[in-house]
Amino acid sequence: MGVAAKEHKETEFTGGSNGRISLTPNVSTVKIHTGVPKKERTNFLLTLVIAAAAAYVDATGFLLYSGVYLSFMSGNTTRAAVLVGRGDWQQVAPAIGVIPTFVLGTAIGTAIIGISKRRGQAMVLFTAGIALAFVAALEVYFRPNDMRPGLLFVLTATMGLLNPAIRRVDRVSVALTYVTGTLAKLGTAIGSKIINDGKNDGGDQSETILILASVWFAFFIGAISGGLAAAHYGLRCNIAPAIVLFMTPMSNCATNTHQLGSGKVRPLHRFCSLGDSL
Repeated sequence: MGVAAKEHKETEFTGGSNGRISLTPNVSTVKIHTGVPKKERTNFLLTLVIAAAAAYVDATGFLLYSGVYLSFMSGNTTRAAVLVGRGDWQQVAPAIGVIPTFVLGTAIGTAIIGISKRRGQAMVLFTAGIALAFVAALEVYFRPNDMRPGLLFVLTATMGLLNPAIRRVDRVSVALTYVTGTLAKLGTAIGSKIINDGKNDGGDQSETILILASVWFAFFIGAISGGLAAAHYGLRCNIAPAIVLFMTPMSNCATNTHQLGSGKVRPLHRFCSLGDSL
C-alpha cells in the first residue's frame, strides 16, 4: 500500500445483491494539537515562572510606591496625564519617570539577548535577580528611606529587562508583563475557535488559549503573592523573586541535561551555557 493510501482511509466498494456500490468517503487523519507540544513544555513552564515573578515585583511596587506601576505603562501614562491636568507636580515625576526607565530596561534586555546569543536569556534572568537582591539587601541592612525613590527606578528597569526574556512558546507569541495584550490575544483566539472549530485550516486555537490563559493566571497568582509579601516585609520581599530568577536557569539546565541522558530531549543551551560556567 502506498504512502498516499495510508494517509487516507481507502474507498471501499461493496457489491450487494442489488448490484449497488457503496462508497466510504475519504476521511483525513491530520491531527490537530490541542495542548502544548512535549518539546515546548519546559519553555512553557519557564514562561509561567517568570510571569509570576514579574507580577510579584509589580504588585510590590504598586503597594509601596502609592499606585505607581512597574510594568503597566498604559496606567502610568494615564495617571501622569491626570496628575498634570490637576497640577500635582510632586506625583507626576515618578509616574512619568518610570516610562523611559522601563523602555531602557527592555532595550538592555534585548541587547543582552542579541549580543550573548545562547547565553542571553540566562544572563537576563541573572541580571534581574541581582537587581532584585540588591534592592532587598539595601532594605534589610540600611533601610535607606532617602533612596526609596531611586529604588523605584531600579525595580522598573528590572521589569523592562525581563520582558524580552521569552517572546514565544511554540507558535504563540507571549508578553510576560503585557497583560492587556495577553487578554486581547486570548479573546481573539477564543473568537477564532468559535468560528473555525473543527476545521483543518488553522482555525483550532486550543494551544493558544491554553498558553495565554495560563500566563494570565500565573501573573494573577504572582501579584497576589507579591501584595501579601509587600504588606508584611516591604521591599525586603523582593529577595523571593530574586532567588527564583537565580535558580530558574540552573534548574532548567539540570532538568534538560537529565532528559538528554535518557535520550528524550536536547538540552536548551541558551540556559545551560551560563549556568555551567558559574
